[in-house]
Amino acid sequence: MSTRNRRMTYRPLIGGIGIFNPAIRRIGTLGMIVHDPVSDKRWMISASHVLVPGPSDGDAASYEIFQPIDGMPPVAMQHPEMVDLNLDCAAALIEPTIQSEESIVEIPFLNSLAVAVEGVRVIKSGYATGVTEGIIRRVNGDQVEIESPPTYPVEYELSEQGDSGAIWLERSTCSPVAMHVRGNTTGVERAYAIRIQAVFNALDLPLV
Repeated sequence: MSTRNRRMTYRPLIGGIGIFNPAIRRIGTLGMIVHDPVSDKRWMISASHVLVPGPSDGDAASYEIFQPIDGMPPVAMQHPEMVDLNLDCAAALIEPTIQSEESIVEIPFLNSLAVAVEGVRVIKSGYATGVTEGIIRRVNGDQVEIESPPTYPVEYELSEQGDSGAIWLERSTCSPVAMHVRGNTTGVERAYAIRIQAVFNALDLPLV
């Protein structure tokens, strides 16, 4: 799929598409959608620097989230209690009138959460670079480091700005293992992510 398609309007909402907070003026990726069966609420997960301003940008507040851009009714509201700036993760409550599906663009299916393990092949579906593939090279606490496969061209782009919030999944099982938060600009192509269990625990969302 062309990455241009991820800039379009998606209804129902699904993971891997572009989302926008006009308070930040930055586009990121809707990582995945989680349904809480107890409260019957639906949440979109992404990086906190996609969904909310930083700690120096003002007092805690609720923020309207749009898909793909503003100029139309918001699709979700980000509330201050659903953010962890240290882990760089956040969730926004999807508006009741907006349809959503617990799926991700170009991912054949979505399995239950799994533990990030060094050496495992992973894929992600992000706004900027679409579906890319890497290998988990290091797991240090909640931090996960991913590199492009050694047989891939040195120019291979694992991620770019706009992919923040995308979910890394085991390639063989499509089980979410981490959430992408940033890449690098020099040296071997690397992506940096947060263990998915840490994201769910920080946001007090039900493990799926």
